[in-house]
Order: sequence, then C-alpha cells, then structure tokens
Amino acid sequence: MSEEEEARRRRRRAFRRRADAAAAGLHLPTLAELFQGMAFMGDQDRDAQVFAERLLPRLDLRNPNALKLHHLLAAFTLQPQREDFLAAAAGFETAGENLGKRIKNPGECALRCLFYAAASGCPESARSIGVESLLLAKDRRTPHDEAYAYGIAGVGWLLVSTWKSEPWRVQLEDPKAAAREKGVALFKRLFEEYKRRTGERIDGAKPSGGASDKSHADALLSDLEPTEAAAPGVVVVTRLGDTDLSGTRHIEAEFQRILNRRLPLAPLPDLPQIRRSLISEFPHAVGVIDTLLDSLVGRPYVRLRPVILIGSPGSGKTTFAARFLDHLGVPHDTFPCGGVSDSSLGGTARRWSSGEPSLPLALIRRYSFASPGIILDEVEKAGTSRHNGALADVLLGLLEPESARRYLDPYLQSSVDLSHVLWLATANALDGIPAPLRDRCRVVRFPDPTLDHLPVLAAHLLRALVLERHLDPRWALPLSTLELEYLRGVWRGGSIRALGRLVEGVITAREQSITRQ
Repeated sequence: MSEEEEARRRRRRAFRRRADAAAAGLHLPTLAELFQGMAFMGDQDRDAQVFAERLLPRLDLRNPNALKLHHLLAAFTLQPQREDFLAAAAGFETAGENLGKRIKNPGECALRCLFYAAASGCPESARSIGVESLLLAKDRRTPHDEAYAYGIAGVGWLLVSTWKSEPWRVQLEDPKAAAREKGVALFKRLFEEYKRRTGERIDGAKPSGGASDKSHADALLSDLEPTEAAAPGVVVVTRLGDTDLSGTRHIEAEFQRILNRRLPLAPLPDLPQIRRSLISEFPHAVGVIDTLLDSLVGRPYVRLRPVILIGSPGSGKTTFAARFLDHLGVPHDTFPCGGVSDSSLGGTARRWSSGEPSLPLALIRRYSFASPGIILDEVEKAGTSRHNGALADVLLGLLEPESARRYLDPYLQSSVDLSHVLWLATANALDGIPAPLRDRCRVVRFPDPTLDHLPVLAAHLLRALVLERHLDPRWALPLSTLELEYLRGVWRGGSIRALGRLVEGVITAREQSITRQ
C-alpha cells in the first residue's frame, strides 16, 4: 500500500470515528467536517448551541462589535431561527479583528453561521456554502479524497439554492441531506458518462482491462451512496430516584417501558400537504400557518420554539393548536390554565398520596414518545399566588431548553430530558402573562375570521357537527345559497364559536324541514 493510500485510510477512519461521536452528541464538528458531510452534533439546534457556548466566553466585551455578537450568539442557546443565523453571520462579517484573544478567524465563524442558515432552508446561504465548497475542492492543497467530498457538497448546495425563497412549499425536510443527495446523484451520472466515453478510471490511470478496474469503479460508486441515518430519538429517563421510599413499590413498573430507552421524535411530515389541510380548516390563519411551518424547515424532526397564540375569544386558537399538532403527528394534551393556582403541572412528590409526575413526563410515559405536545389554554388566566407554587414559575424551567434537558421531576426524583416537548399556549391578551414567560416564547397574533372566510368555515363546521352527531353523511351536503345568506345576515365575523352555534341552527332547520315533509 502506498503512503498516499495509507494517509487516505487514516483520514477516513478518523472522519468516521468523529462522525459517530458527532451523531451521538459527543463531538462538535469543525466547519471543514461539516462541509465534507459530517452530521451535526446531535442535531442542528444542539450543534449551534454548543458552538455559541464555546464562543461566548472568548468574546472581549470591551469591543462594541464583540458585545453585539454576544447578544446575537445568545439566541443560539435557545431555539434559534434562520434569521438568528443570518444576523450572526452578518455580525461576524462586519466585526473586524480583535473580537477576543482566542477568536482568530471571524470569517470562518461567519461561514459556520451561514451553514446553519443554509441547513435551515435559506437559498442565498446555500449558494454561498456551495461556492465555498467548490473553492475548497479546487484548492490544490486539499487532498483528493477531501476534495471529492467538498465537490459533492458544493454541487449539491448550489442545486439546493435554486429552491424558492419559501422552501417549505416544495417538500424540504432536510436541506443538508438533500444537498448531499443531489450532489451524489449528479456526480454518479457524470461519472458513469465519463466511464462510458473514456473507459478510464476517475483518477486518470489507463485501464488494465481486469476485474480490479471494475471493482475500483464500483467502490467509488458505492462510496457515493448516502448513508441511511438512524431515526431521530432521545433517551428521556436514564435512572429512577429512590425506589425504597414507602408507597413507591410500583415506580419501576410505571417507568420500566421508557427507562434507558431511546424514544422516537416526530419526523418532519409533508409540510406543503399540512399547509393545504390547515388552510382548508382555518382560511383566516394563513399567516400563522406559514410562520409556524417556516420555522420547521430544515429540521430533522419536529421541533418548535414555544409559541403563544394571541387572539380574540372564539377566533379558533385552541382548536387550531390541536389540529396543527394532529397534522404533525404529535400526540398532545390540553392544560386549561384558567384559575390554576399551583405548580402541579411540574409534578408533585410521590411521598404524598396525590403524587404524580410532571405533565410532560406523564405524556411521554403514556405515548412512549419523546416530543409530545402540550397546549396551555388561556395561559394569561393562571393564578399568581405562590402559596403552592405558581404555574408561571414552573413553566420557566420547562420552556428553557437547557434546564428542561435536566429537569428534576419531583415524582421520579431524578433528572429527565423534557427539552423536546412542544409547547403551544393560547391567550386573549398579553396582559397577565409574566415578562420572563413571554421572553421564552414566540408571540404570534392569531387573526379574527371575516365574512370572506364564511363559506369555508361554515362548510367545515357543518362536516364536523355531522361527524360529532353521527348523522347521515348526506347531512354534510354543501350549504345552500339560502343558508349561506342567512349566516351572512346574522354573523359579521369574529367568533368561530358563535358561527358554530349558528351552523347548529342550520342543522336544526334541516331536521324540522324533513319532519314537516
């Protein structure tokens, strides 16, 4: 074996070893390794979080540019959006030097932020990453095997960059994986044509006509095949607390099913199909639908920053939250917050007869699913007394990803990972929601329906009532012109709840009409 081949083998073994560690969340890939196709550290959010946590202490806050970057990178430690990555990239590009003693290359930091943005579905960032990848492949100092990986990535990212500015409209589950897939497909096609035309191996050596040439070509082609990624999942419960306490004989049986078991996370579904379905049910909430779906683009599984839907009573906020989670394939529960004056949602100690796990852990146990959804209904109406703990106080720890990752459940008496739970809250107004709680959430205005939305909403409500009452499906025939005119005369927009009662009146009128006949 030549010295060059031995060096290739060493590089490949080292790359695979670090790639396995990155997928397990034990290694933060370098920018070069990301360009070559290495997985993120655990997932993109975790990778960005660790990158920011390592960089933040190095910034010299006496430098105004470094102070600005400190604020931008702080967003990475929560659940960053594409806009956060783009803002940090621009900050590094314009920051100049002297950001900190251990920050030697701000340009590389900017590129890493652009890589995160590209993996989140930003076409402009994908174009920049593609060009940079090809420049690395072209550099004569780059070993041939690494140039090969850079070339695949570069071509793939440039192909990805042709997607529209709203990429989730075209079934974008994972732009990073899609870039590799498209690059591989094009390389394979060109390589096959190159073989057909020249009969030469990819390295330019003359063919010997033996079986070794075929095996060499097959090896190159097999190397192009993307590796199948394991289904996303996470271990939520790694140990049980004190099992010798009186009255806790059944604690092991209760949690045996999820103890030290990798539980699945919700895979990213067909986002364009979800958009079409939700718009057919909530035609007045197109902006909300687009906002939430756009934040899912580029993620390997369903993950959302906590959201508060602010809107008028009866506008359909709670129903929308439930249907949104249904379409994502996420099991969920609704927690009415009105009048709640304790912190029981966070769990109670099992030494009490009323002891029970926190609501997130209870749902995880019930569904054997690491990322269930919780709808906090009318969160602004929760009590503020701290006599038995306040709901808002326990929510602060559950909504913060880092503290939720090590949440000490009082019933289990051990730390559990609740950081993947999806939180959707509804409120009629921001008044009454503590500022620290608002800061941890993304506030989205939920609009009122208008008369323009009446035909779609009424038809949907009619179908739902027919199913609820187990009526003959023929009762769900389209509303007649006369029925729609009646609804337009008495409903002026606003509350869907009020419209539902009017549609019930339409069904009653149909029943009376049949009775008279």
